[in-house]
Amino acid sequence: MVYSLEGTVRLDDRPLRIAPGRNTFVPQKSELRSESGTATVVLTPGAILHLGANSVMRLVDNRVLRPHVELPAGSFQLECVETDRRGRISLTFLNTLIVIEEKGQYRFDATGRRLTVVEGRMTVRFDGKSLTVRSGETVVVGDKAQSEPVEPVRVLF
Repeated sequence: MVYSLEGTVRLDDRPLRIAPGRNTFVPQKSELRSESGTATVVLTPGAILHLGANSVMRLVDNRVLRPHVELPAGSFQLECVETDRRGRISLTFLNTLIVIEEKGQYRFDATGRRLTVVEGRMTVRFDGKSLTVRSGETVVVGDKAQSEPVEPVRVLF
């Protein structure tokens, strides 16, 4: 559900408007694109995804307990105030699978190919391997467009 938006935001190439008193849902397989604006999307009752300007989010699976989104371009912040043992939020960020393991704050920057765990824990899955990323850590991920796969590199800040 789109909770708020500011500026120009499109849903499947159509300008998106939020009507007062009405819920605006992102259908499964749809694309939300913040052009000169920003948007806030409720993924689960305890998880909110903020899209920065010039960002793209595709909703791959809209199940309440197991949503899956693709983040192919832009900058994002995910706030999880609660997680459920029966399901996990998963994201595809620059062709790398991310699974959110704990409540916390997570940042994704496609331009810098960085994902940061401000607080919490996530698992990064790539090329049959897994890497656990914890609070205070940043990981640089590769891009499918590169000729050779690049393993995530852990960077402490």
